[in-house]
Amino acid sequence: MHMALKYGIDISENTLKRVLKRNAVRPNRYRRGSRAPKPLYDYGALLPFEEGQIDTKYIEDYGALGSMVFRLRKYNLPLYQWTYVDAKSKVRFQAYSHGLGRGCGTLFLSLVTLWLRSCGIQTALRVQQDGGSEWLQPDQAECQEMLLLLREQWHVSVRTIPPGKKWLQGIVERSHRTDDEEFYIQRVFKIKSEEDLLKEALNYIYYYDCVREHSSLNDMTPFQHLKGQLPDLDDTMKLVPPI
Repeated sequence: MHMALKYGIDISENTLKRVLKRNAVRPNRYRRGSRAPKPLYDYGALLPFEEGQIDTKYIEDYGALGSMVFRLRKYNLPLYQWTYVDAKSKVRFQAYSHGLGRGCGTLFLSLVTLWLRSCGIQTALRVQQDGGSEWLQPDQAECQEMLLLLREQWHVSVRTIPPGKKWLQGIVERSHRTDDEEFYIQRVFKIKSEEDLLKEALNYIYYYDCVREHSSLNDMTPFQHLKGQLPDLDDTMKLVPPI
């Protein structure tokens, strides 16, 4: 019909089909827009620190930092960052190590728990991790004793995400990308010792929790969002020291 009206050419549909088939012309196929991704949690019902994600970050990432990674080894700086992020408020904790020693993950989780309890947060914690050897060592008695203590006395449970479902760790993984973009790329050239690293990391954690607005929190900072949920929370909570 279009060709007939515009060019005065009258061609039957069957003729057009044969021409298209002979020239191997395939019709364009349009996919329907994908559905919005399902939220990881029921954020409306979630309590602060009821759910959290914990993971490690290999700092010496040439793809992210380029030649600046060589400064890490030049000054013998830690190569691994340990991160815990509260799913509700996005408040985070951070620590460093030179390796992924056995039991380091359990020790880090214990330190996070003790800090929260010292700040008056008694919520039972459910923490998920990706199953790396740095988190759980079933054959190490000390780790098992610490996990038992966390579970029975501090009400902390740890679960492992299923294999192949890394997206379930999306909150902490996204925070690691922010670390590269807003911390390491910006500040690594000023770091020449472990003391420098801890000082810069302390400033960055304060910036991340108390200054940087998050679109997922309606443009509030994590600590503002947390105080909205827990108005009586001690302000020392926002001064989380990296170790």
